[in-house]
Amino acid sequence: MAVAFVGASAAAAHADVEPATGADPATPVATGAPASEAGAEGVEQVTLPKGRLLIDALVVMNLSKDGVFKPVSLSPDIWYGVSDKLTVGLVHSSQGDSGFIGEPGTALCLTGSSNGCPKFYNNVGLDVRYGLKTGKLALAFDGAFDFRSLSPNQMAIKVGLVGVYRQSQKLAFEFAPELFFGLNDRDAGNKDAFALPLAVLYAVAPKIELGLQTGIVLPLESTGDNYEIPLSVGVHYRVSTPLAVQLAFSFPDLVGGSPLAGGNLRTLTLGGSYAF
Repeated sequence: MAVAFVGASAAAAHADVEPATGADPATPVATGAPASEAGAEGVEQVTLPKGRLLIDALVVMNLSKDGVFKPVSLSPDIWYGVSDKLTVGLVHSSQGDSGFIGEPGTALCLTGSSNGCPKFYNNVGLDVRYGLKTGKLALAFDGAFDFRSLSPNQMAIKVGLVGVYRQSQKLAFEFAPELFFGLNDRDAGNKDAFALPLAVLYAVAPKIELGLQTGIVLPLESTGDNYEIPLSVGVHYRVSTPLAVQLAFSFPDLVGGSPLAGGNLRTLTLGGSYAF
């Protein structure tokens, strides 16, 4: 949950800051953005500070009936703060791309073509985030050039926003409205879509946050046949200042128009984030 318990994604998390600021430097946001940094006075920011590097690694396991561990993927996302407002990312996970956690089979797909992997390495995106606002409500422009697939070649661009609203020290909300436009191979399904991940995060202890993510994916053609409403629940634990781990259980297509809707597709995500 590209929100604080996974990302992504995601996706990503924030870089190390002085403990006096009160920020959690390794909390990834559910929407896949570089996670917000909350200062002592509740100032949020959804880009990394200049010169900071963050690495997310998400292991996603299919738990669907008759498809357990088919596939399993390990997807790394790498984020770098070019300036305090500009962050760039090399993303492979669904959290880092669409903001929704729990999509199985993204690069690096480990279990082979006979166990659910189209390819070992078959998707990658270059993401750019530019900070527009900090404060109780933080916003950033989000744009990306994606290879949805390398074989066959399917390219797309993404434009949208990522944001976080902190209601209190314990409660925060995250959102990431995005438009995706297929650039080629449209007859094979590389079409346009709107995605809106929404997440709520609640701190149950100083180092532990619970999260819930839902939202909607709306193809701009044949919407009624292909829309998706996912659901994920998870927990995020800050191990140390630069290191965090997270666990989430997801229904990537809980409600929708496809045969997989209705809870037939289930995944488990185990992730880690390290900020330099």
